[in-house]
Amino acid sequence: MIRFGGYLENPWTDHRCLARTVLEMERLGFDSVWMEDHMVMSLGSEYLKTHKRTPPLSVMASPVLECWTMLSWLTPQTRSIRLGTLTLNNLLRYPSVLAKMSSTLDVVSNGRLEFGIGAGYWKPEFEMYGIPVPTLSTRIEQLVEGIQIIKSMWTKEVTDFTGKHYTVKQALNNPKPVQKPHPPITIGGRSRNLMGIAAQFADNWNAPSAVSLTPEQYGLMAATFNECCTQAGRSPKEIVKSINIRCIVETNPHKLREKVKRFKPEWESEDSFMNRLIGLPEQCVEKLNKFKDKGAEYFIVHFLDATEDSRSMELFAEEIIPAVK
Repeated sequence: MIRFGGYLENPWTDHRCLARTVLEMERLGFDSVWMEDHMVMSLGSEYLKTHKRTPPLSVMASPVLECWTMLSWLTPQTRSIRLGTLTLNNLLRYPSVLAKMSSTLDVVSNGRLEFGIGAGYWKPEFEMYGIPVPTLSTRIEQLVEGIQIIKSMWTKEVTDFTGKHYTVKQALNNPKPVQKPHPPITIGGRSRNLMGIAAQFADNWNAPSAVSLTPEQYGLMAATFNECCTQAGRSPKEIVKSINIRCIVETNPHKLREKVKRFKPEWESEDSFMNRLIGLPEQCVEKLNKFKDKGAEYFIVHFLDATEDSRSMELFAEEIIPAVK
């Protein structure tokens, strides 16, 4: 079954605008909405690779709404749309506390939580907030231990865990999540290490939007992920394959060109930007079908013009979703 979600990437200058966008996505029939987990504006690893430096404070000072607070606020305003995190930074909250927070959100939303988690990568954010920045290998180890603690606290009456990085003793977590055996876990990443963790623990593997992927590149990644699943003793069919994708869709070529000029990041080439889901409805359908042919089952779409109007979302829901499903 092909599913579609919306991605609420910062910056959002107005929380009420964000809420209107979520309610519009729910009205249009999107399956889910996902928030990123950052304390300051993150431009992604591609920016650091391109510029070889930290972004200026003026860029990172853009408004950023904290993930858990916003999802909690959105919960009573929505009825059916699922609420996701893409992805939580494991190092921002101790795993046992995160287990409690996520259980509570699943209860108050009546079982609508999509739990996405990752190792954390945006070093400027760590440094600003006084959070130690472990090596990547250490962050990966912490992620694995954190997931084990969270799953145990979701499903067991009492959790005892002693690891290299985390220890909990007789940890209680009541009430448990509504979803059984637990809320679906999404782990994002394109490295083989992260794919291996997703193959072991996840219900959903996500290919991140920081990289402008072609369907062919995605197909190679999906094939690698399938290998990781086999090595972990799981069938690749057990785990949903999702992809983040940035989108502008317009029926008017002139308006499309105008939006490309406005929304293309200054550090990204036009060729790379156009490699995203940018185009007329029929062009977007063609590209999504190519991703589907390569194994993608869940499209999580960041509508770059969502802060201005809902046109792209409406076109997507009315013309693209039915054609791809």
